[in-house]
Amino acid sequence: MRTVADVLKKTTELHQAGKLKQAAHGYRRILEIDPHNEDALYRYGQLLSCKGDHAAARRMFDLLTLVRSDSYKPWLLLGQSCEALGQFLDAAEAYREVIRLQPAVPGIFSKLANVSIRAGRIEDAHKTLMAGFEVVVAGDISGEASLSLH
Repeated sequence: MRTVADVLKKTTELHQAGKLKQAAHGYRRILEIDPHNEDALYRYGQLLSCKGDHAAARRMFDLLTLVRSDSYKPWLLLGQSCEALGQFLDAAEAYREVIRLQPAVPGIFSKLANVSIRAGRIEDAHKTLMAGFEVVVAGDISGEASLSLH
């Protein structure tokens, strides 16, 4: 009898080999058995996002944020999916959570400012850029931090 871990390992190998249809089937099987499997939610969401199915990817990342609300990565992925769907206020909310959990994520202040502008929230974008600037100047972010609008 194969365990969920065995199926996940095989499914991940299929995914990495570019066999996306088979990998998607494997991830769905895992999630039928274990709907809160973090690895399956994460990887299936990424697969769906790469295929351009951002609505389905968003559903995976929404679930993942419930399972791992303490990690910034699910929130970042959720924000990116929302942004791809044109759901800029939802993307902004997700990016704010990323900043709360890990303000040193490269470009996160710019991402939040950009979706705020696209949502028509110019003042929010301004406040975000100023907060990001303060974090960079204070040295709270290491490495090559930058603030930009696209």
